[in-house]
Amino acid sequence: VAMALAGFSIEDADQLRKVLTKKHKEQQLHDYKAQFFHGTSARGVPARSIEKIWDMVMSFVGYSFCKPHSASYAQVSFKSAYLRAHYPAEFMAAVISNQGGFYSTFAYLSEARRMGLTVLPPDINASGWSYSGQGRAIRVGFMQLKGLRREFVDHLIAERAARRPFRSFQDFLARLDPEPAQMRLLIKAGCFDSIAGEVTQPGLLWRLYAQRRASGPGRKAGSGTPSPPPCTSRFTLHTSQAFPIPADYSERRKIQHEIDLLGFPLRKHPLELYAGYFQGLRYVPACDMPRHVGQRITMIGWLITEKSAQTKDGEPMEFATFEDLTGLYDATFFPESYRRFGHLLSGGKPYIIEGMVEEEFHTWTLTVHHICTPTSDSPTTHSAAHLATKPSG
Repeated sequence: VAMALAGFSIEDADQLRKVLTKKHKEQQLHDYKAQFFHGTSARGVPARSIEKIWDMVMSFVGYSFCKPHSASYAQVSFKSAYLRAHYPAEFMAAVISNQGGFYSTFAYLSEARRMGLTVLPPDINASGWSYSGQGRAIRVGFMQLKGLRREFVDHLIAERAARRPFRSFQDFLARLDPEPAQMRLLIKAGCFDSIAGEVTQPGLLWRLYAQRRASGPGRKAGSGTPSPPPCTSRFTLHTSQAFPIPADYSERRKIQHEIDLLGFPLRKHPLELYAGYFQGLRYVPACDMPRHVGQRITMIGWLITEKSAQTKDGEPMEFATFEDLTGLYDATFFPESYRRFGHLLSGGKPYIIEGMVEEEFHTWTLTVHHICTPTSDSPTTHSAAHLATKPSG
């Protein structure tokens, strides 16, 4: 524009472009503005048009971006979209394994399920260190287990590849001679369920305990052994000493193990664990949010991420992302609602949220008016019973 309308040389035009990206540019821009106005006037451009064109040039700084960067990001976008469409399991597994992106592992696994993918638990013969994807399934990698050491997993995978898959729990113990602390993590995460036969996870822990007792102090030292829990059946050691074996863990206990070891429940979405809390509540699912623009509605959600911000007057506010079983959605806590409910925002709990659905550039946001949780006792929050009687929209 500077060259065509104002007669700038290519060097001067490029310097003008560079100046626009600098923080302290007023003095230099003053000279270029004079040059621009003089050049355009000399070429017969009307004064009103010159003013408008110069304002447009000045606005360029708000969205200018390096062209090679733009091209490289466009390539990444196209390739990612292609992989997500044609290799969804492999793509999502790679995103999680690379620990990248804006969301948590839990959020990506939830999105994978909404894409129709099956999420498989960690398995002693099928998992690698990273997540893996094939067909319509994603396999959780050993990397997700808190406290599991990389060198131990590398040894496990090398042994499995060099010889054969592990045939039984006893085969694994004999071939790897693992530390009990690492074994307990694998057992409670369900990694041996596929080769344990009818032996329960508590039963495997007892076999681990029995192995140490039978082999004596010569085995590797661990971090202690579990004390005998209540029993319903018996397991006899090779030493002829009898030990009780507890019944299998309840589903709730197994879910708690998943939360402790993986950081989230794997067999169920956490909102499913609170089904009773939402019973009788009329709420709008995230997938239907666009149908309620301009309406005040009730939604449920699990907090995924949040970002603090300030208004132009310096008042604190917050942007948050929630999800339900149907999708992710954004919510805005303006200063008033943030003052009332900001202390309730933390992970690991469900929310019932009331707000107004707003739309801008085909993006939908819930402007929050009220929020509560199963454990919130603030007098300013609505109870679930109150919300259940309030019509959606």
